[in-house]
Amino acid sequence: MDAYAVVMLTEEDDVMAVVPKSWCSDEGCYWPPYASNARIQRAVQSQEMPLSTWYLHTARVISVKSSYEKATAWLRHTEDTPIEEGRKSNLKRTKRSVCEGRCLPNASSGLPMSATDFQVAILQKLADLDSAVAELRSQVEFNTLLLQNAQNPGPSEGGEEYALPADVVLPLQNKQQLTQLEKRLAEDQALQDYLVSSLASKGGRSVRNAVRAMVPCLISNVVARGLNWTGAGEKLAFRDLVLRKILHRGIRRNLATKDATDEEIQREVSVFLRGASDREGGRRARMLRSVARETVPSLHQ
Repeated sequence: MDAYAVVMLTEEDDVMAVVPKSWCSDEGCYWPPYASNARIQRAVQSQEMPLSTWYLHTARVISVKSSYEKATAWLRHTEDTPIEEGRKSNLKRTKRSVCEGRCLPNASSGLPMSATDFQVAILQKLADLDSAVAELRSQVEFNTLLLQNAQNPGPSEGGEEYALPADVVLPLQNKQQLTQLEKRLAEDQALQDYLVSSLASKGGRSVRNAVRAMVPCLISNVVARGLNWTGAGEKLAFRDLVLRKILHRGIRRNLATKDATDEEIQREVSVFLRGASDREGGRRARMLRSVARETVPSLHQ
């Protein structure tokens, strides 16, 4: 049966708390170094085993109950406080002990640990290690893709270097620049190839990441506000632009998104363009205009 102890932390102005009995030893009570009360609550209810990073506080056991519910009920009755206050008392985060050698001791110390507790602690450590390895593997794979992207052949079929013309400035800042670049791209295949390789070098682990990394390299947010996929509402249709074809090629040149479908790209580009009105202070500006419209009539009443 799981046992919980009501302890008094004498170093913390005699604050009382409910903890698993396994946190208690002859030397005091071990306390996790978690930042949030919610995390400490989970540690208590799941009966996490103390680790070497936990703090040891001078404490004395007031009562031992057979369950968490009975222990907290006993504590609330003793303190004669409302339920929520009782919980806050239990979750109060203690300060770090300033004494030397107050962290969790080795297995030879006074803290008991059964075979089952030891197995649980080992499994928890293995789970944490597995998660860290998976994250590291994902990062290595992404770095490998970035390296492979960088090693891709240049935009020119013949391997000749190509420089962006001085009169082409990206990202585009207005509709006039967009129109001029579209005409230029329709006649200049080398410029198209250059932009494809330039976009592919931005990478992206997913189509969404790639779109968010590549599109801002082509057009500013001001230009994005005047675009949508279909051209509805008197906006320009992104699907009809040469830049759309270049973006498709750039996304598929990126090894992580080489199998992206037209539908996936269309969906993410549409979402990105719709969000243009909210970026760079757009959402706040709309909110202020709305407040102003509501305020003016009230002043005339």
